[in-house]
Amino acid sequence: MRKILGSLTLLLASALGHEVAHAEETCRDGDPDCPETSGQPRVINVSALVPLKELNRRPYSGVWFADLRYHEYELGLSVLSLNLKGRALTEDVEGSNTYVGITGSYYFPLLGFTPNLSLGLVPELHALLGGFYGGSSSSALDELSETKVGTALVLPAYLMARVGGQASRYGDWPVSFGAGVGISLVSFTAGEPVADSGTFAQPLMKFEAAYSSFKLGFSTGLGFHDNFKSPDATVRLSYRPTLFTLTLVTQPDPED
Repeated sequence: MRKILGSLTLLLASALGHEVAHAEETCRDGDPDCPETSGQPRVINVSALVPLKELNRRPYSGVWFADLRYHEYELGLSVLSLNLKGRALTEDVEGSNTYVGITGSYYFPLLGFTPNLSLGLVPELHALLGGFYGGSSSSALDELSETKVGTALVLPAYLMARVGGQASRYGDWPVSFGAGVGISLVSFTAGEPVADSGTFAQPLMKFEAAYSSFKLGFSTGLGFHDNFKSPDATVRLSYRPTLFTLTLVTQPDPED
């Protein structure tokens, strides 16, 4: 009887030892379900963990509102054609003052439907030099000449609809299109041979098209603004700004 009990004890001890050894081997292999042992630290398999920058990415799903993070800004060249028409003494006058300078803008999305479709606000700045006149003139306009080089400052703000890669920080199309309306502050002085100066508010409409980091923009005033009338009413001119832009677009990494 004692021999039988001794044999059973040896078999039980052997089986327990085998299970402990098997558990330790599994722990060393990185099985997350393996029980911890006092002599061997638990090893966790990290191959399935999501990188932190992927956790920081929050693509939009469904309708989204006013994301105040940085989305897109532009820097580039701007050309202003300040078209004018009117009368000087008894002559009809029509032409334009041309300016060249730099431009910058920023995009604030207000309402989005997908990462590639949004409606937002675009404030812009155009600082330009030139003001050289081309078109029909008159002696009355020539007498207004005061400077050789004119200046212009145009400060528009547009409500823009955008579709494509520049609609949001998560836009993934290589192309982008936009259209919108807004209002602009226009302040200018003109150079020779026809000079004038003025500051007025002008409603504008704008269209844009982009591929990768390059964008073309076109905006024009909605009608002419009656801006200048000489004290004796012999000269009366109306103006309409037209802007052409070529810009480089900078967008953030979506994970930032």
